[in-house]
Amino acid sequence: MIQEIPIWVQPIKGNDWQTQVIDNAQLKYILSVPSAWHISPKVLSTHLDIEHFFQGNVLGEGLVIKFMQNANPKHNILNWVEAFVSLMGFPILSIRQTLESLPQLIQWEYKGICPPLSERLKVDEIHLYEGLAQISESSPTLIRLYILLARRNTFAWQINLSISSACLPDAPKELVEINDHFRAGAIFGNLQFL
Repeated sequence: MIQEIPIWVQPIKGNDWQTQVIDNAQLKYILSVPSAWHISPKVLSTHLDIEHFFQGNVLGEGLVIKFMQNANPKHNILNWVEAFVSLMGFPILSIRQTLESLPQLIQWEYKGICPPLSERLKVDEIHLYEGLAQISESSPTLIRLYILLARRNTFAWQINLSISSACLPDAPKELVEINDHFRAGAIFGNLQFL
């Protein structure tokens, strides 16, 4: 259980990373997207959920918002992520499909529930994941992964962010915070569920 809201889901003050606020009534979210990314999302619908995919300009970067209108509150929402990790070895299918080969997960961690964030976002439950992946064996390019799962009654959201990382796997926590987590906070920090 996380007692304090992680920096990557806090509003960032003095943010130099330019973002644009997206307000979407259909998927019931307000969220910032980097201005340099594709602001019109690719939309994918299945019988279970609807997905918005904002693709970044750098290989492996993107923001994916999935919305499920009829989630069963008795089901384990973690299966929405864990199934992809078990089957594919990578948690974000839309990002995986933009790459030539399967990224290698270097770090992957379920961070837990975060009651203060659940309260702020007015949802019944929230679960957080963080990770780091190498895009290909021939390239040292790393992407930092963030996943937020949330549910309010029968509405459920899965928000996936992957950004290029300036930090090696053994980088000090402070370096990761001022580089990767700060940029993630510029996106997640304005999150609201409608």
